[in-house]
Amino acid sequence: MAAFSSQYKAPAGSRSAESAIAFTQNLLSDHEHNRRRRALVLRGHDGIGAMAIQMLVLRGWRVSAHVPVPGSHDTEDAKRYMSEAEDRVRKLGGEEVVFDDGGLPHDPWWDDGRAAAVRVIDGLREDGDVFDAVLDTMGGREIREASERLLRSNGGPDAAPAGGATGAKAVLSLDGNTPWGKNQRRSGIGQFTTLVGETPERIIPTTADNFRAGLRSLKFSSGSGGSVGEEKTKVGYAWISVAQDVDWEGDDVADSIGHVLRLALEHGVKPVVARASTRDEYSPEYAWQSGVIPFEKAPDIFINGDGPLSAGGTMVVKVAAD
Repeated sequence: MAAFSSQYKAPAGSRSAESAIAFTQNLLSDHEHNRRRRALVLRGHDGIGAMAIQMLVLRGWRVSAHVPVPGSHDTEDAKRYMSEAEDRVRKLGGEEVVFDDGGLPHDPWWDDGRAAAVRVIDGLREDGDVFDAVLDTMGGREIREASERLLRSNGGPDAAPAGGATGAKAVLSLDGNTPWGKNQRRSGIGQFTTLVGETPERIIPTTADNFRAGLRSLKFSSGSGGSVGEEKTKVGYAWISVAQDVDWEGDDVADSIGHVLRLALEHGVKPVVARASTRDEYSPEYAWQSGVIPFEKAPDIFINGDGPLSAGGTMVVKVAAD
């Protein structure tokens, strides 16, 4: 992955030289001296997570992507799925893929993989990995608490070798070598950002949900890193709710769409929409495999279970015909 430098040039016609310099300085301010910051993105292989990886890489961050595995790692379907996920995250610019255990028999059937994700996060902390930020695309209190423990950690023993399995996860470095500086101590606060909140079952948050999130964002969570890190590190909190009409900067939905289009046109940050191919014309996936559906078919994708939006999936709804 290439870090940005003062030689960065904006795309032709997109911004002036002065704004390009300011943009580059802003990129460099993300990082410490001799250390690029690291982020863990949950479900980074698809949906919002895949977009976030590209945006973080654009700013010079080192990114590890958590990828949920559908069942045991030993099946042929799981191996093919993991291989495709590795290739996808590599193209997105990620440094490392962390696969979860696919779920255990005692996990609640309704938790949507959160228990497996918590085991991954705890495993990274026990390995001594140091992260500056966690982006949560799954939701739930247990995800936040595990992420805060990880972000409070300031390093520990050497991490597991690339491609190895530690506890409830399998870690794969995308360049074949163990990423350098995984245990390098950092300074400053950690940042936990969630796109779902602590009650994923509520699509529209209540007033109480927003109030508690507001209080949490106003104060930093501090505490010991336990047996892994001895220093106390503060952790910031932010909930970017997709149900909000106006974001933190006062922009509305139209402004947000404009920002996404600029990212796509000027920097190549685009969603992952292509899905696994199938020749079974009677399978629901046959109609979804392109990742694009006409507007009149949109209600078909909002289903419970293994729909195209499950596990952080993305679909594009075509509002106007070509």
